[in-house]
Amino acid sequence: MSALTFRTVITIISIPLLSACASNSVQPDYDPDIDFSQYKSYRWLSDKANPKTQAKNPFVHSAIIQAVDNELMIKKYFKKEISENSDFIIDYNLTVETRQRQSSTRIGFGTGTHSGSSSVGIGMSFPLTSGTIEKQVILVIEISDSIKNTVTWRATGTDVFSVKSASSDTKERVKESVNRILAKFPPIKK
Repeated sequence: MSALTFRTVITIISIPLLSACASNSVQPDYDPDIDFSQYKSYRWLSDKANPKTQAKNPFVHSAIIQAVDNELMIKKYFKKEISENSDFIIDYNLTVETRQRQSSTRIGFGTGTHSGSSSVGIGMSFPLTSGTIEKQVILVIEISDSIKNTVTWRATGTDVFSVKSASSDTKERVKESVNRILAKFPPIKK
């Protein structure tokens, strides 16, 4: 096998493996009648965490708030206090689902015979499961118009990280998740 062919095979094998490792996705939705270019300032809906819909761990809650504030600051939005008027209001919801990690690896057995120009084959394939239980975090960021008092943009992001830990790894994963979600804001008009 030539070096070029070997590299091609490695690339083809690597792409699905890397895609399988990327457990995160973002699903945005928005009101197409809103002119998002008029939004210049925002405020949070509340300065208190709601344990029914938000992170129960105050450190994770704080990491989400800080990541959102940092990302909106980079996008040139001005943060206002809860009591001040702003163009839009931001809030988030966080839920955690338990799921078993499924392996896409399969093991197969097969037999075959070849006789002249015809052949017969029999094969079986069995999935290899890892048995690993993981927590899938679903983070929803909502933006509401301050005047209309309606949700104008929202995006749901899924990721896998611990919401019980205040580790630097958790904070980094929160930041990455928030950045992926807010990369879709403001929406680009088509």
